[in-house]
Amino acid sequence: MSKRAADKTVSAGLEFFSAWFCPYAQRAWIALEHHGLKYRKIEGLLPDAPGEDFKGYKKHPRLLELNPKGLVPTLAEDGMPPVYESSVCVEYIDEIAACCGERPSLMPGTPAERAALRLKVDWINKNLCSPFYQVLVRTSTEDREAALKMLQCSIDELEAWIKGPYFMGEQLTAADIAFIPWAYRILHCKILERFRGPAFALDLATRPKLAKWLDSVLATEAVKATLAEPEALCGTYKRYADNTALSKVDELPDESEEDEEVLVACLDRLADQAPRLSAEDLVASLCGLAMLGVRDDVATAALSEEVTQAIPMLACPELALLSWACGTLGLRSVPTMEAIAEESLRRIWQFGANDLIKLLCGFGSLGLRHRPFLEAVASAIDWSLQQLPLRGLVQAAWFLAVLASPEHKVMTSIANQMLMQLEHLSLAELAGVWVLSDLVFDMEG
Repeated sequence: MSKRAADKTVSAGLEFFSAWFCPYAQRAWIALEHHGLKYRKIEGLLPDAPGEDFKGYKKHPRLLELNPKGLVPTLAEDGMPPVYESSVCVEYIDEIAACCGERPSLMPGTPAERAALRLKVDWINKNLCSPFYQVLVRTSTEDREAALKMLQCSIDELEAWIKGPYFMGEQLTAADIAFIPWAYRILHCKILERFRGPAFALDLATRPKLAKWLDSVLATEAVKATLAEPEALCGTYKRYADNTALSKVDELPDESEEDEEVLVACLDRLADQAPRLSAEDLVASLCGLAMLGVRDDVATAALSEEVTQAIPMLACPELALLSWACGTLGLRSVPTMEAIAEESLRRIWQFGANDLIKLLCGFGSLGLRHRPFLEAVASAIDWSLQQLPLRGLVQAAWFLAVLASPEHKVMTSIANQMLMQLEHLSLAELAGVWVLSDLVFDMEG
């Protein structure tokens, strides 16, 4: 930590919760230093054990009070709601500075130009930051090399659109700040080369504009104030490189608001262990992916391959959850969905009403028409109509309509059941009734 950063004058009210090793927190820190704002910097994450023995981080009580997830960066002013997420923090700091008439904006230009800048930041997150973690965490050589190739291609693309000493020209912007922490780790500290070998080195000699950019930003006072010692910083990534940081989901350190990249890496790690997981844990893993909205081809493919073999061992509620998770993830694995359909047919009358809807949801989301399965589910739903809430009735009608089920009787039964409770329906559910009545009319001629 630099002396300049340590001596920063405490402001009246602006608290900055950070972690010295966290690249996302460094983004907000650079923005604060760039604008010369006064703030109080507080280490929000502290190791739970000394040296390399630590497994995770203890979170500052004040940080948890402001942000229950305990993520950094988090900014707080007296009497104002807390602000978090690194890109949001950078723009927030920029707006504060604009009110004070401080240094040039990090979000310059017209509204269209600022929108384009936000798109650049989003591209950097997905194409430069995410592969960095994938190279470190993935255990197979093939997956690491694929992530490295993505990183190399993205850096070549970045090289092509650098316009001057900074990404967008003569002025430091939010796009520069988005990549500076990772550029320092990858190109200066050489973390990937250190932990994965010389084959993972990135050559700046063939990327002269990026090399010049790196020299420019690392010489900038606002950036220099935030740079950690390379050796200490490399030490914090050892757990990622040897996979001890991600050995358990509940030990995953929340060191940034950008949890998705780390969660994907964690699920990749989980996929490597898929052959050793129980059938129930495989379903829980896929449901976790679906609930988080995290889609990763490597993880889902490995998990679905293993769970397909375990389908006969699943209880009915777990089988229904598996169908729902596959539909939510867009996992059109024919063997998996065929196995779900065949096993469900064998036990169709053992499913509860809500589980029948989950079964149907998976196939409806994927648009898969398995005729014997649909006929059996429709008949079972007809038998269980009295147990379904209004939402379940609408869902059943919708998915049966999407899949063009020939079960005229159940569609009419669902319509009658919903019409009996018409006054209790929301506008969205009323829309479902309209679609349903139209379909029933068509089917009955």
